[in-house]
Amino acid sequence: MRPATRRLWRLKTALLAALAVLLVAPILARGAVTAPDGVSAIALGGKVSLAWQPVGGAISYRVYRGTSAGSINTQVGTSATPSFTDTTVANGTAYYYAVRGDDGTQGPASKPVQATPRATRWSESSSINASTAAYSCMAGPFLSRE
Repeated sequence: MRPATRRLWRLKTALLAALAVLLVAPILARGAVTAPDGVSAIALGGKVSLAWQPVGGAISYRVYRGTSAGSINTQVGTSATPSFTDTTVANGTAYYYAVRGDDGTQGPASKPVQATPRATRWSESSSINASTAAYSCMAGPFLSRE
């Protein structure tokens, strides 16, 4: 083989190897996401709001729920951000949640968290009129605003 042909063959081989690395590396890197940390759950009337620390490499997150720490196997939703609100809960029922990062392949589950939604007397969206509340506090039970 002539030297020019040999150099061309080596260049082609090097280019093919580089291309193979570029194509295979993303596939091998999948599943490298870690379990989300800092998962917290806040139970409200008829819903549970969850939040957690973002996971490097995660494209989305999958949220799982169960009625015991050992039965967290029902996926209740996905989120592109590190938060999720579950509105499919029943008040008075204890729920356990775990979150998994996803980069095309699911990562490991977070530590489970528990929340029990309760019916509220007031809706979370109701507001208090600050001037009425201040007047009521200052006036006491014996005075009226009439």
